[in-house]
Amino acid sequence: MWEFLFGPKDRSRDWVRREGLPLKFSLDDASLNSAGLGDQIDRIEFLGPAEDRRQARYGAFCYYSLGLFIECDDEGRITEIDVVYWDEDGEFQAYQGAVVYQGRPVDLQGMSKDAFLARFGPCYWEDRDDCETILFYEFRDLEWMVEFDEQQVLKRVAIGIHAVMADAKQREMYGVTRPWPPAPSSPGD
Repeated sequence: MWEFLFGPKDRSRDWVRREGLPLKFSLDDASLNSAGLGDQIDRIEFLGPAEDRRQARYGAFCYYSLGLFIECDDEGRITEIDVVYWDEDGEFQAYQGAVVYQGRPVDLQGMSKDAFLARFGPCYWEDRDDCETILFYEFRDLEWMVEFDEQQVLKRVAIGIHAVMADAKQREMYGVTRPWPPAPSSPGD
């Protein structure tokens, strides 16, 4: 009856944040500390309750103060992890944790699009409009969507298992002219 009236329960409601726990996001395997894509959402229990209870009921776990957004599917599996450095609405504080790539620390804070491309190589597709640029990187089991503001400074890195570019209608909407699927690869190749 409760779910009928108010929607699904916020799974994070009773979680307790581990204060002082250092955060480490790995671009290599798309994991945050020990929680990775495909894991059950309770693996992020160390973050404490989501800061937007309404969205958490529907699988969108916003940690505005940590610069993190984590999404799960109906079965409670993590499908996307976003590291946020800046957002237009000012809701998210900049992510302050570590980021690693190929086992080494990498500083993404304030990184330009050109520096990102130099560090991580060419993307599958680039979409631009007046407000932002999005680089799409396609790998065997995941997709990176890397957003830059109008000054070409990194805003957000979103890594998910449901590739936007895998959908023919989305590719058409973005005006993609490259063939699908791209050559198989994995982060770090």
